[in-house]
Amino acid sequence: MLEQTKETPAIGRQLSVVRRAFTPMVRHPPSLVYPALIAVLVPGGLLVWGWPIWAIFTGLDSFPVVGRLALVWGWTAVWYCSAVPVVGTILSVAYSYELHELFQGRRPLPGAGLAVAIRHLPVVVLGGLAGSWSFVLGFYTASETLRVGSNVLSLLFPPALAIEGGGVRSLVSHIDAASTEAFGSATLVVYGTQTLNRGLGWVAILGSVGILVANVLGYLPLDIGILPVPAGISQAVVLSVAFLLGVLSLWLTLIALVTGPLSVLLYYRATGREATGEAASPLRGLFRID
Repeated sequence: MLEQTKETPAIGRQLSVVRRAFTPMVRHPPSLVYPALIAVLVPGGLLVWGWPIWAIFTGLDSFPVVGRLALVWGWTAVWYCSAVPVVGTILSVAYSYELHELFQGRRPLPGAGLAVAIRHLPVVVLGGLAGSWSFVLGFYTASETLRVGSNVLSLLFPPALAIEGGGVRSLVSHIDAASTEAFGSATLVVYGTQTLNRGLGWVAILGSVGILVANVLGYLPLDIGILPVPAGISQAVVLSVAFLLGVLSLWLTLIALVTGPLSVLLYYRATGREATGEAASPLRGLFRID
């Protein structure tokens, strides 16, 4: 079974990876909406997840603590192991379809990928749940097969559905047979952007903490009228969280931007397809098979 690892190249090559990943977006800017929405999904999901949690702990005072913790666990499982993966899979399928069209030298209509994902919605839902829960079960049971299988499924399922169509069982069998025949037990080496990712992580942490410290020390007094919270430390907290989520969204956009072309080109490699469009030419060096 194909295993995946990441190789951290020099910072210049990491910048080149990001630049090349933008190539399809330059040719078809509307497709950029999908990695952007995938990026917003996590911080936005935190807010949607957190509101019921807050309500559980503030509005159910008479409810036993164990019961409240059970509700929190159940809501977390439903949201992050079910709802978020399904929405992410919808966007990934849409992104994969439009990349496939670009890589075949065609120019997709704006929103064409989303139309394809919605048309296959039942399969998308089942595929998203299968990949998510396989990973969770693999983590808790320490099953390497489940973890690797869920990783390959999450990477190749969106382009397989976008390009081939079909049901979940037939697509999973197709992905397994194609990847096994093409790669065997080889290792997929992805040229990642870990240094850039870590840099953005430090910017997010230091920037958000810096806003709070500067406000407390009096270097950043805040009295922004449009914010629905009192001036001072309350507004500093709001700005700190907004800065943290904004940088997190940028970081996730870079990851989604690179993962989309990677998954489509890897699916091409597994199934013997050729990318005939010029948009794919700069992206051929995103990975290697050892």
